[in-house]
Amino acid sequence: MLRSSAHVFFVIIAILTSFCLNAQSLYDQALLNRQQFAHTSANFAITNVQWMNAPVPLYGKLEMSFTLDGTWTNPFDPADIEVVANIRLPNNQLITVPCFYMIPYSPQNGVTQLQGSVLYDQTGSGKWCLRFGPTQTGLTKVYLRATRPSTGQTTTSPWYSYTVVDQGDKGYIQTAPNANYFQHMGDQSLFFGTGPNIAWTRSEDQLPGGPIPSYDYYFGQTAGHITSTRIWMCHYAWLEWMPLVGASSSNSWSGYAGLNYYNQMVASAFDRIFEMAEAQDLKVMLTLDDNDEHLTSAGTSHWEYSPYSQVNGGPCSLPGDTWGSSAARTAYKNRLRYIFARWGYSQSLWALNSWNDTGGGTPSSDVISWHQTMQDQVDSLSAAVRPIFYGSNFKHEIQDIVDYAQCISGGVVAGKPNVRQECYYSD
Repeated sequence: MLRSSAHVFFVIIAILTSFCLNAQSLYDQALLNRQQFAHTSANFAITNVQWMNAPVPLYGKLEMSFTLDGTWTNPFDPADIEVVANIRLPNNQLITVPCFYMIPYSPQNGVTQLQGSVLYDQTGSGKWCLRFGPTQTGLTKVYLRATRPSTGQTTTSPWYSYTVVDQGDKGYIQTAPNANYFQHMGDQSLFFGTGPNIAWTRSEDQLPGGPIPSYDYYFGQTAGHITSTRIWMCHYAWLEWMPLVGASSSNSWSGYAGLNYYNQMVASAFDRIFEMAEAQDLKVMLTLDDNDEHLTSAGTSHWEYSPYSQVNGGPCSLPGDTWGSSAARTAYKNRLRYIFARWGYSQSLWALNSWNDTGGGTPSSDVISWHQTMQDQVDSLSAAVRPIFYGSNFKHEIQDIVDYAQCISGGVVAGKPNVRQECYYSD
């Protein structure tokens, strides 16, 4: 018995040691992956501004790209380097919109997929961008501003002018006057979202002799038949996660660098997804999180690989700590900021959805407070620009906080639009 117990003891020690080494290797790889984003320059100036000297459609995309000479460690963290556009609207209101950093990538197989191990080629150098969807016609002026909070350095660009013209687009989705429905901002026509979830692309979904599962294929099949879909920006298509050690240097796993760093390969895939959705006037609900991320069993989509975990350099020892941690909340707010900056211009971005398959019981005070914080963040980013609806799969009190409610068994929530986001065809 003693020898058997000792054997078990040493096996347990070996397993724990293996886990610690694996966790350390994940974080070491994340630190290596971060190096591509750092920049050092003795100068601090906005240069090489590329802008459209042409009319911009109402509800279209006003886009600028530029180079920033400066020093930063993380271009995705506004506490490190904050880059914004100050926009003078035709009604003379001055608003501020965040800019974003990007490195352009293109899939090697030429199609758009959301899954692990997709191979990409880098197609250009890193750059800063502004994307903005105007909601007023007339003369619109923009100037860019960059600030280094740690040093107080600030630099600005000249003003750039655009003329926004109405080309008959229906515009963004907003709440109808009676509050229970969605409608288009442009012509106030009803928006009734119908369609299947096209949450991801998986190789196992390929039919014999059929095409590679891709959004190019799925959107082609659904064109003209649906008005909305739900796509997951999680579960092998996260913006921020931990890398897969040993992954190919050109696949999407190698683009992960941990908390507060955003995978530019995955982001480039979402650029393509929104372009395709815009082409067929398809409205997209982005699902940002899945309950798998808080599971403590082993797996690349579980807590073991979460960038919020302390063993991966994050602020939290347990999954439940993410709700109350101020550092975790700040990181999540930064991710919402990046999503808004990069895709908030798009008429096809309809809604954000957090925590798929989570929250059947009564939420804790931390969970309630967390959702209020994220609802406030979405409002602060978008309120002066355009509507973006924020919702969550947590039930009970959470449904009173968010912009749209989950229509579940037992009825609907009055006073706001309701969405049934997952159901069987028989329903």
